[in-house]
Amino acid sequence: MKTSFRTIAMASTALGASLISAGTAMAQVDTITVTAQRREQTLQETPVAVSAVPEEQLQLGQIRDVRDLQQLVPSLRVAQFSRSGVTEFAIRGLGTSADNVGLEPSVAIFVDNVYRSRQGAAINDFLSLERVEVLRGPQSTLFGKNSPAGVVHFITQAPEYEFGAVGEVTLSNYNGRIFRGTVTGPVMDGNAAVRFDFNRNTRDGFLDNVATGGTLNNRDRWSFRGQFAADLGENVSVRLIGDLGTVDENCCAAPFSFNLPQNAGALAFLGATVLPADPYARQIATNSPVITQIDTRGLSGQVDIDFDGFQLTSITAYRHFRDDNEIDADFTDLDLSRTRALDTRYDTFTQEFRLTSTGDNMVDWLAGVYFFDQDMSHQDITRYGTDLRPFADLVSGGAITALEGGLGFPAGTFLAAGQGRQEDYSLTTESWSVFGQLDWHVTDRFTITGGLRYTEEDKTIDADLDVNDPFSALDMVQIGFQQIFATVFFQLTGLPATPGNIAANPAAAAQAQAIAAAGSTDPNVNPLLGLTPLQFSPPAPDYASARSEDNTSGNIILSYDVSDNVNIYASYSNGYKAGGFNVSSTAAVANALEFDPEISTNYEIGLKTTLFDNTMRLDIAAFHQTLEDFQSNNFNGTAFVLDNAGEVLVRGVEIETMWRPNESFMFTGGVTHLFNAEYETYTNAPCDDLNTSGPCLINGTQDLSGRELAGAAETTATATGTWFFPLGSNWGGFVRGEVFYSSERNLGGDLDPRKLQEAITLFNGSFGFGAEDESWGLQFWGRNLNDEEYLVGEFSSVGQPGSLNGYPGDPRTYGVTLRLRR
Repeated sequence: MKTSFRTIAMASTALGASLISAGTAMAQVDTITVTAQRREQTLQETPVAVSAVPEEQLQLGQIRDVRDLQQLVPSLRVAQFSRSGVTEFAIRGLGTSADNVGLEPSVAIFVDNVYRSRQGAAINDFLSLERVEVLRGPQSTLFGKNSPAGVVHFITQAPEYEFGAVGEVTLSNYNGRIFRGTVTGPVMDGNAAVRFDFNRNTRDGFLDNVATGGTLNNRDRWSFRGQFAADLGENVSVRLIGDLGTVDENCCAAPFSFNLPQNAGALAFLGATVLPADPYARQIATNSPVITQIDTRGLSGQVDIDFDGFQLTSITAYRHFRDDNEIDADFTDLDLSRTRALDTRYDTFTQEFRLTSTGDNMVDWLAGVYFFDQDMSHQDITRYGTDLRPFADLVSGGAITALEGGLGFPAGTFLAAGQGRQEDYSLTTESWSVFGQLDWHVTDRFTITGGLRYTEEDKTIDADLDVNDPFSALDMVQIGFQQIFATVFFQLTGLPATPGNIAANPAAAAQAQAIAAAGSTDPNVNPLLGLTPLQFSPPAPDYASARSEDNTSGNIILSYDVSDNVNIYASYSNGYKAGGFNVSSTAAVANALEFDPEISTNYEIGLKTTLFDNTMRLDIAAFHQTLEDFQSNNFNGTAFVLDNAGEVLVRGVEIETMWRPNESFMFTGGVTHLFNAEYETYTNAPCDDLNTSGPCLINGTQDLSGRELAGAAETTATATGTWFFPLGSNWGGFVRGEVFYSSERNLGGDLDPRKLQEAITLFNGSFGFGAEDESWGLQFWGRNLNDEEYLVGEFSSVGQPGSLNGYPGDPRTYGVTLRLRR
């Protein structure tokens, strides 16, 4: 739907209506068509919880980045972390960490019906979007890849058979520059049409690097899309889409949010630039590159053939995605770590066939098959720098050198420069599924819907792990046991613990063994356990493995039209995300190479209604959703630990509304409130850095059962208000305000209390004016106008136990956008 100043700034009566009549004429909320059920329906007809953000709202809200979408859809959370490609989506508090390439997302991302297997493949800027649909809850039947938490579907504008062109220039603070353009029109004597879109987006970074100069966390992106559409006769239509995109950014840096005094002291002693632990000062000191380079390209083709009573749809797609990164892993200007290099490549092929009835029958149906094939390679090279050994000696009080000498190793063996690890993985995934859905229209107002999907998925992995770290190969429990045993045996007998003396004193040996066994796992008795956080690369064997699994999922929906303006529904659905392989050397160390599939179950009731002569739309959904074997991925300061987390429960209510009392004013709002968002069972959760009690002393895990779900806010709310007004016979203008609120949430998977993010409120605003015929428009805008300070993520510092780093949210930004159209 195009933004029209004629429509939104003038009354719908005669063009010469007065300002008074324009302000009082009745209006109606726009009818939004969605395809959440794989056939065109209005938003109000669709008996699922779905938010639709049309082009008008995207333009008025200056939505330029996928992260900005959450400010219009309260159930959606989008955050960017360690790299530009590590962008994570969550719906109703449920999502998946993107920092392990073996994990598929719990929130599935689609662009023009094509699945993006990793969320980072969808981060480049929007090009000619028609709308964005956010489907909440398990999507178990109709979308190509089953998803346990929801779907975000980006739907772009198709080629048009009349010539049109739009150009857009945006200038903003931080030296921001965005140039966008689209051209569409007929070809082949009007029998086909094309569309070409281009985008260039640059901006200086939000963080100053005081060590080397320059800025970090910048924007440097370009993207291009070309489309071809044709009607091959009365019954056949074809749409081909090709796209290219590049991200080349100095991203992403994380200042210290808490610096343990002994860590800060050691850094300063070695000559580091130690800044105050204040991420909102937006300063950092790093000496190595922080670079993200992403290349994406793809080609898809959709063919629709109409038969008598049904339509055949074929969607074929190939996608390539490469994410190449260099990271200063220690986030200091010391040489603790050499530049960490990450290189990940995906090549994905998908094919979907669907048969869909016309939608005019007593029993309508849909059936299809889906095939997914992906080859992935991943390389991770992490080497130690020249300053790591002296830093470790300082923070450990010389324990590294003392232990090295005590065990008879040559001086300089432990944590030497150049040691570390190189990990190379090859992972393949092949999946196919069959699915179907029936809509039985029992009466003109009552419909029963049932759907099923059967999926089989096969994965293989081949891992080549080259680890060189003698210090990390030490068993601190065993070494501690030997030391305690020798000390106690000597205290009991006055003799050294030689084999002969042990054999001659069995009673003393047994007593010493019992004491040593208990003390070797107690940090208060065995001080060597305090060195384990400095064991960054334990030895890990190469491995190769394969796994196969299958799943049957489905949904049942009862929907009833109480009246022409009131629709209610009740539904049951379950969703599925396959298990897989933990692509990390820590998996080989812990013998935790595989993780189990994720299964979600959702019960939901909903109300969709229009009120006040169709000037207001109100949607309400209440849900009770569980997620079994939640795939949890948490960073412990050394590596990511991936494991299944028992069961997660989210239970809450969502309210969305749009009110258009007249042509001069439009209000949108939404609230998501979670009565429960917690781990029902999570007995193997990671411990935070400062937890030195209970199971954390023994095996480094804690029981978080009954605790709040990491990253989930109890209440999230959004609201927008837009006032449109005429500026003479040929001009129109508008003023718009937006507010986004999120209650407090814990940003750490270990629920470290230091990682609690307090409630935040963000304000955005804009005003603009332009020609009635849309030939030009000018918009002035600002985001985070109150310059709210907040973190979107926080983690345990690499190699510096007890310290924390955080990713600050964007500061205040503002700019102006000029749009030309013909």
